[in-house]
Amino acid sequence: MKIEFAKKNFKNNFIGPEELKSIESKVNFDFPKKIPNINLNLSNINPDEYILIYGCSRFHNKTKFDIKKLIEIFGYNYTKDTVCFYNQDWYSSEKFINNTLTDRWYLIQKKMDENNRGYAPNEKIEHFLPSSTLCAYTFFIWWLLRNEILWPNDFIWCNDKDKYGDRIYVGKFLDKDNINRSGFSIHRHLSIKKNYGSIISLT
Repeated sequence: MKIEFAKKNFKNNFIGPEELKSIESKVNFDFPKKIPNINLNLSNINPDEYILIYGCSRFHNKTKFDIKKLIEIFGYNYTKDTVCFYNQDWYSSEKFINNTLTDRWYLIQKKMDENNRGYAPNEKIEHFLPSSTLCAYTFFIWWLLRNEILWPNDFIWCNDKDKYGDRIYVGKFLDKDNINRSGFSIHRHLSIKKNYGSIISLT
């Protein structure tokens, strides 16, 4: 699909190089000389339900883009005027936070599918899960451009796993119990392994 056609079709849900360049004072990305066309099948996609976003692998100074760099930019300290990461560092030595994006177009849902709410991802959907890097990238870019928080109360399953094989999930920016603890969250879902079990207690 041609970029101009997609921009007209997705309207406010379109984020391309021009949109990304408009926030270069905060995040200054590097772009190839020729932006590729959109190599995605969008024929059955509702453009109101998805964000079409161009992914960047590097910043303008040629450093690699990853979650670590986003943390350096946005930090952990919440204020009412900006967004940040939830204050935790358990994942600081995990490989997935060093993953970058490919310089290409991505399509990601704006809201959780109600049919998937409350369920672990099954084999049918697992292939389509976004990476935690793409989710974080989209979250912070969307806020900079639209001043709107994506997935404010929802956790989004990702295709990443930690070193123990536990699946990563992200999102849920708002902390309703204490707004000052709000932040983009990165967690892991502890899967049941051989060393989990029950014992009997008689009273």
